[in-house]
Amino acid sequence: MRLKLKLLKTLLLKIN
Repeated sequence: MRLKLKLLKTLLLKIN
């Protein structure tokens, strides 16, 4: 669902 997308975005932001 959208939750996975949100988690992915957060991870990307944390990595960047």
